[in-house]
Amino acid sequence: MSLITVVGSVNRDFVLTVKNLPHPGETVLARHFVEGVGGKGANQDVAAARLGSRVRLVARVGADASVDALASEGVDVGAVRSNGLAATGIATAVVDDAGENTIVVNPGAGADLSVQDLPARLVRSPGEDVLVQHEIPADVVERAVLRAHEQGGIVVLTPAPARSTRRYWPPSTSSSPTSANSPRFTAPTGPPSSTRPEPCWSAPRSRAGPSW
Repeated sequence: MSLITVVGSVNRDFVLTVKNLPHPGETVLARHFVEGVGGKGANQDVAAARLGSRVRLVARVGADASVDALASEGVDVGAVRSNGLAATGIATAVVDDAGENTIVVNPGAGADLSVQDLPARLVRSPGEDVLVQHEIPADVVERAVLRAHEQGGIVVLTPAPARSTRRYWPPSTSSSPTSANSPRFTAPTGPPSSTRPEPCWSAPRSRAGPSW
């Protein structure tokens, strides 16, 4: 079975559900609260693992139980580095009854992910998938995309939060998006994914309601 490699973020997610989003300076009471493990990288890895794929994650976390939670889902965490000097990233989302939301992310240890953390072989066999997102430093995204492309992998880039990809997505490689060794973008639908809450897949603690 081929291997899917995800280079991305791991966050602790705090999701509060309210009737209406607060105005500047206003305090409102939440109806539900869910805490769990999330982040675009972790979410993609766990989703793939639950569908039966072999997956590994390249990421940085703090000194908490995030790695154990990922490993329990069948994710290969051998390339996840723990940083004792920084906490795992934090994402706080406030969601109203209409689905509108505000999200604040502190990348935490994820901001320390470096090019040196990338495995020399991101692609072990030609045609393997490498998934990357924009919640990690830009130089890591650039090197991961180009290295995977050079090694014959299929690169799936989630360009959120939105930023320029010109340095690592030249027209000469994106002109054939379906070829086995050309990078390709995912195609988000609906509102920009940088403004949509992503349900955390692990909810060790919840109050006044289930995980969603």
